[in-house]
Amino acid sequence: MEQNLHRSEEGINSLVRIAESMNTYRKDLSNIPPIHIIKSNSEYVPLNGNYINGFIAGDGCLYLRTKSNFGSMGIQISQHVNNSYLLREIADYFNPALKVSVHGKDSIQITLGGGKLWKETISPHFKKYPLHGTKTTRLAKLQEIAAILESKEHLERVGRVLIFKPEFKERILKIWNDVPFTPQVLMATTGDRKC
Repeated sequence: MEQNLHRSEEGINSLVRIAESMNTYRKDLSNIPPIHIIKSNSEYVPLNGNYINGFIAGDGCLYLRTKSNFGSMGIQISQHVNNSYLLREIADYFNPALKVSVHGKDSIQITLGGGKLWKETISPHFKKYPLHGTKTTRLAKLQEIAAILESKEHLERVGRVLIFKPEFKERILKIWNDVPFTPQVLMATTGDRKC
């Protein structure tokens, strides 16, 4: 398109061919899954934290639950079923017990979340392998919210039950919803979460 090739019939046909080879429209599945992501293959290449961060930056969702299970945070990654080996490998990197679940007709996903997993696995991962791109804003907000939740100052005892203090819910929502005015910050809504 930068070379204006899309202005000809041949260019349009070329774009159609490219689009038909992507995602769910892909007709040539001979390289799916790529052999380098299959552990039993001799050409297997183990994933590392930098690769996974690139994947999270492109295809991941950093989320905070703001309705049910308020304050739960994590990462969600969805992929076409053709990428099941890759998604399993990413899940294993964080926690081999994580499920890769079916999400729609042709989609699978992993969800890495919860206070313990965030504190013990996800947060240390991002300290060792810094995230780059537009999702760094969301990550910084989640780290700030995690510090509040880890301190337990947001809880108060009512009888035998610990509940969220209303002012801390407001404070957490303000941190999460405060969007700096920059065109680079992208938001998508997923249920009661913002990615």
